[in-house]
Amino acid sequence: MGEREGINATEVEFEVRDRVAIIRLRGGRLNVYTRKIHEQLYRAMMRFLRDDGLHAAVMTSPAGQSWSAGDDTREFDQPLGADELEWSDILAQTPRDKPVVGAVRGYCLGQGLGYLLRLTDLRYASPDTQFGFPEIKFGVGGAGEATGLTRIMPPVVARYFCLTGELIDAETALKFNLINGVAADDDLEATALSIAERIAAHPLAALRAEMSPASRVLSDTNPFAQAALFNAQWRAYEATLKAGG
Repeated sequence: MGEREGINATEVEFEVRDRVAIIRLRGGRLNVYTRKIHEQLYRAMMRFLRDDGLHAAVMTSPAGQSWSAGDDTREFDQPLGADELEWSDILAQTPRDKPVVGAVRGYCLGQGLGYLLRLTDLRYASPDTQFGFPEIKFGVGGAGEATGLTRIMPPVVARYFCLTGELIDAETALKFNLINGVAADDDLEATALSIAERIAAHPLAALRAEMSPASRVLSDTNPFAQAALFNAQWRAYEATLKAGG
């Protein structure tokens, strides 16, 4: 999908296996994001979300290549063109009503970790994975709140993680609920795909109700969101009955 270009000639690949989409970032050991890669990731995610034949997705990178070491810092000071969009912001804010399983290896840093937190729901990592927001060392802060990390980890742990810029390994990430499990590198994608296939076997309407913004963000505190969630769940149940499931 797309031309090979960027710091590591990275590109985004899209594969379909029955009801599961596999989105792979392929191209180099670090898989650094350029603006072009952000756009490709956005288009891959929209392709998945708009296809009702796809119920779940896996996001990953090939063996020997990192999930992502983050953004290409050489682009930080380059102004956007008159018609150029900030694809990373658009992708991060795109409503998502289908589940995504992350299969992470190598470096998962900066924007790479930000995307892991925003774009995936279940996460598995190889033992060599390193997670972190090291960009605070270069004057860029705010990742803990902006990515929701302080709502996943205990806040004091998340803030230590973000304020020091230290990296953590897969076992530490598992201990503090950043990931669901650790799998050997050779088994990583198969593990994530197996989970995605189990999820994809369920009716799409039910998955969308479970993944609704009301369910994920507001249902525990907002009565209007609770009502919206109930309605979404009821519509999913009715759709399942009509489909004979």
